[in-house]
Amino acid sequence: RVIAARAPDPALGGSSWYPVDEAPEKKVPVILQRCKSVVALAQKLVKERPTLGKPVVAGFSQGGALSL
Repeated sequence: RVIAARAPDPALGGSSWYPVDEAPEKKVPVILQRCKSVVALAQKLVKERPTLGKPVVAGFSQGGALSL
C-alpha cells in the first residue's frame, strides 16, 4: 500500500511542507512540527489500515528532507 501525503501549504502552484523564504531559525520549528504530523499520520494509518511490515517514509524535495 502506498499513501502519498501532500504538503499542507500552497506554494508556487504546488504545495509546501515548510516556508522556503524564511531564515533557518524560523523554518526549524515548522519543520519539526510537520515531521511530527507525518509521524502521527503514519501511526494512525498503521492502526486504521493494517498491512504487513512497518511503514516506510519517503519523499521528494521538501518531503525528502522531512523523511530524513
